[in-house]
Amino acid sequence: MAIRGNFGAITNLKAALRAMPISVAHAMAPRAAEYMTAQARQAFDTGVTVYGDARPAGADGQRVGLVRTGATRAGIQFVSAGTIVRCVLGPKYARYLIGTYRILPMGALPVRWGRGLSDIAREACAQAVKAA
Repeated sequence: MAIRGNFGAITNLKAALRAMPISVAHAMAPRAAEYMTAQARQAFDTGVTVYGDARPAGADGQRVGLVRTGATRAGIQFVSAGTIVRCVLGPKYARYLIGTYRILPMGALPVRWGRGLSDIAREACAQAVKAA
């Protein structure tokens, strides 16, 4: 049985965005999507999980690069539509890679991501206050 990805943290982020004033969420969502894409791709490129841990070894015990065609890396992308931030996965097997190699968060967001998203939210709220 394959391990599948759990998008609980991203679902919680969506709920937090829905609870914010619409103008703040509209300002924050595109920046959050860009930030999360950059963080996920950086972790993928450096061969670590999004939590900063070493990527688990493959079946033969060797380090796994996860790059054969580049489709998975190209598919790691977060996009925003209004106040919603969602993940675009690309290949069907990407869910397996989330569960096994943690190429995207499972459960809680990584601490570094949480700090970055908090900074983005703080800036968006400050800009909304200045504009009011």
